[in-house]
Amino acid sequence: MYDFEVAFFLYKMSKIQSVFFDSQYKAKAYFAAAMAVDAYDRYIEEMYEKNELRKIPHVGSKIEACIIEILETGQLAELKTYEETFGIYDYSLLLSFGLSDKLIKNLWELSVSSGEDLLDPEQWNRLQALLDKKDQGRLKHFKESYMADRRAC
Repeated sequence: MYDFEVAFFLYKMSKIQSVFFDSQYKAKAYFAAAMAVDAYDRYIEEMYEKNELRKIPHVGSKIEACIIEILETGQLAELKTYEETFGIYDYSLLLSFGLSDKLIKNLWELSVSSGEDLLDPEQWNRLQALLDKKDQGRLKHFKESYMADRRAC
């Protein structure tokens, strides 16, 4: 498994901690570890084989256990549990750039959990009525970017 794939699991855990649990400490820990894994000058598999994962900055015992599970199984059970609990099937909104965690959480509570949900005209109009001007602008920018990305594929 490539380093960026392992880091992606950790990025997702970071965002879930931040949005759904409001746990900034855990969110920052996962994010810092993800950045370190992604940028480290040695391959994660090599570090794993030599039992040196803790040498990666920001990797403590908990995140080391996560990395080992990811490398050995290709999954992370805790992440899978969160995905099932919160109905996460698409990370387009959750991992978006430019939307605050508070806005994402508010959208989730309004049954908006993906970029696709914003393409429904009824849903879009309902959101426009509920959000302040600042969040409307951010969401409009996200929707335009999301649509442009879909057209590019």
